[in-house]
Amino acid sequence: MLMYSRFKFNQIKLILLLLELHCQLLHLIC
Repeated sequence: MLMYSRFKFNQIKLILLLLELHCQLLHLIC
């Protein structure tokens, strides 16, 4: 259970990181 929640948390963190990078790329393009 703990491992699953940790995996879920890492997944969310990774998605947020990707979104942040994506926004930065969009700003560079704009």
